[in-house]
Amino acid sequence: MKSAPFTEDEKERIEALKSFDVLDTEPEEDYDEIVKLASTICQTPISLVSLVDTNRQWFKARVGLDAPQTGRDIAFCSHAIHNDELLIVPNALEDERFFDNPLVVGDPNIRFYAGMPLKTRTGNKIGTLCIIDREPRYLTEHQKFALKTLGKQVMNMLELRIRNKKLRQLNELQNKFLSIISHDVKSPLSSLQSLIEMINNEDISKDDFAEVSDHVSENISYTIELLNNLINWGSSQILGGYSNMKAVNIYELVNDVIIHLQKIADQKGLQLVNEINKDIVVLGDSNMLRFIIRNLITNAIKFTNAGNIRVGVSENNQGWKITVIDTGIGISEERAKKLFDWDRRHTSLGTNNEKGSGLGLLMCKEFAEKHFGNLTYKSKEGEGTAFTVSINTKLAE
Repeated sequence: MKSAPFTEDEKERIEALKSFDVLDTEPEEDYDEIVKLASTICQTPISLVSLVDTNRQWFKARVGLDAPQTGRDIAFCSHAIHNDELLIVPNALEDERFFDNPLVVGDPNIRFYAGMPLKTRTGNKIGTLCIIDREPRYLTEHQKFALKTLGKQVMNMLELRIRNKKLRQLNELQNKFLSIISHDVKSPLSSLQSLIEMINNEDISKDDFAEVSDHVSENISYTIELLNNLINWGSSQILGGYSNMKAVNIYELVNDVIIHLQKIADQKGLQLVNEINKDIVVLGDSNMLRFIIRNLITNAIKFTNAGNIRVGVSENNQGWKITVIDTGIGISEERAKKLFDWDRRHTSLGTNNEKGSGLGLLMCKEFAEKHFGNLTYKSKEGEGTAFTVSINTKLAE
């Protein structure tokens, strides 16, 4: 027996297969009908939609076979995905690749095999539509044409699966945007509009307006920050994945964030401390990491009256942990319950009545997950909070 080698595009092929989110899903009528039709047209007792995973072939649909999967090393389909066209084995006992294969000398006693590769738009073959018989045989030209056509139909169904998934994601994204805009953007803009109308109607003098200019400026800054957060988060949802991963000097990134936030910290007498070694480089998306650090430090400033905010890094087997520690008021049990819940998203006023949307931490968590990590925290009321973002990108190297 000769096991098929991995394909030249194996990494990309597996990524393409995973992107369909179809492995180990329940049977679906549309796929079941395809294999039934293939068996009927080609007059074979066994027909399969076989997807070739890293170490197995898994059957999305099957007729005439009880097993839901087999090992890749003995799979006929692992040979078929090296071809662009039909792989036909008229008699497995006369083929040096298969004559002593367990699937030939034992159940299901394969003699004849024909597999049409399932080829993605990017050219990766992720599996086959195949037919099997327990007797040696050949296919007519009509049957070959039918098998090729049905194989293309299976691929069309899988591509449609991805498009439907993206549409659902976009719909969910749209609903979140509308919810956030109606809840968090409308209120500050309405306040600004009211103030402008009061000036235009001469209900408030320009001198009086000067007294509330700081409040107006705060509202504008808050709204701009919220919209920037929304744009960054929305872009990440649409782009997905980790396409912008590259080497990032985390000390320089944190230092740059601290420089931009120093004035805000100075207003509360807080010290911002970068405890990171200057030579530490992590694999990550610099925009997402900057967003995470900026939001965590901004939150720490918001809920800290005195003391300092320190940023440190530690290494583990999977990657890095970046921790932002403050000497602030801590997180109450009630607020903790809503911290990472989209539906119960809640904002608390800072120690100087600073506003927020409750959106930043949710986005930080999602960005951490895009680095194969997570966002966690430890807090004690009256003593402070430590937020830790794990960047497990050694898994992606």
